[in-house]
Parts: sequence; structure tokens; C-alpha cells
Amino acid sequence: QVHHWRRHKKCCKMISSSPDMHLRYVKAYEGYKIGLNQKDSGEFDQALLTFQESLEIFKEFENDLFISKCYYDNRSVLSSKKQYEEALVNFRKALKICREIHGENNVETCGCYEAIGNVLGEQGRNNDALIGYGKALAIRMKNFGENHLHTASSYFNIGIVQLNKGDYDGGLISLEKTKKIYVCELGVEHPETVKTNAAIAFCQQSMNRSKKNVQL
Repeated sequence: QVHHWRRHKKCCKMISSSPDMHLRYVKAYEGYKIGLNQKDSGEFDQALLTFQESLEIFKEFENDLFISKCYYDNRSVLSSKKQYEEALVNFRKALKICREIHGENNVETCGCYEAIGNVLGEQGRNNDALIGYGKALAIRMKNFGENHLHTASSYFNIGIVQLNKGDYDGGLISLEKTKKIYVCELGVEHPETVKTNAAIAFCQQSMNRSKKNVQL
């Protein structure tokens, strides 16, 4: 972290060294914001180009925070385009930087673990996805505790992957933990609670079908 603090000081010094350098940095920052808008608007190809342009400038300034953000948002676009392997490369770069800057138990690091789990889940790599989601859950437990909405989100992700694996008992336990938090924090009629109830019902139906098939 001392290393990154020195790089941050160097970045600030470069920005203030001349008007041209300041304008170049502003261009990268404004480009990054434009990229976010393009991503949200579904202009994925253009967003990738914009993020890449900003990334190259941030590398010149050795701004690790925005380098990490560019890798992260590049991943989001690549996932939307179903380019999962490229997305994983970008996410893992973002994770490496986040761990170096913030440490293992920071919410930014947690976000990277969860994002990696999302991509792996999309690929059907359920065991690997559970590892990412499990690390995200551990960080959220340390930062927010058992009964926080962020923790509920992690339990839900884990429950869905367990369900996809056919681990209905484990999935049901995770989804019931999700439901308990959502009912307490959001109420029984909130969309997140309703979504969780639907997942629990599907899990129970799948479990019953599985038991019937075994009996046959």
C-alpha cells in the first residue's frame, strides 16, 4: 500500500506539472465517464474503445485506482457481449490492483470477487463461481455483519449456483438465509423478497422431482 501511495503522489505531481498534462488527465477522466454512459446505453463496442483510451492515459499517470476501474468496467461490457474469457482477464487485473491498494477485506475487493463469480456462473463453471462468491460473502460478513442486505445478496448468489449444481439442500439453506434478511430489512412484499421466494419454491420443486426420480 505504501508503494501505491508513492504512485499516487507521483500521479498528482504529473497532473500539476503543466496545463497540458492536466488537460490530458481530465480527458481520461471525462472519457471514463462517457464510457460509463455508453455502457449504460448499450453502446458496448464504443464503450470498450472509450474505456481503452482512458486506460492507456491512466497508465501513463500510474493512477492505479482508475486503472482498476477501467479494467472492471471493461469486464462489464465484455460480459454483456458474452466475451467471458476476456472479461475474466480484466476482472482479475482489477482484483489484483484492488487487493494491492485496499487489502483483501475491502468492499472494492469484494466487488471484484463477486464479479468474477458472476462471469464464471454465466459460463456454467459452478464450483469456481462458488469460490468467488464465498470470498465475497466472507468480506461482507466482516464489513457488514450477518443481517445486512449486501450479505443477503451474497447468500442469494451462492444459493442460485448451488441450485444450478443440483445441491438443493445447500441452495435451500442459502436462499432461506437470504429471505430472512430481506423480510427483516425490506418487508415481505419487496421485489427482492418476492424474487427470493420464487427461487425457494423452484428449489423445493426441483428437490421433490429429484427425490421422485431416485425412488423410481
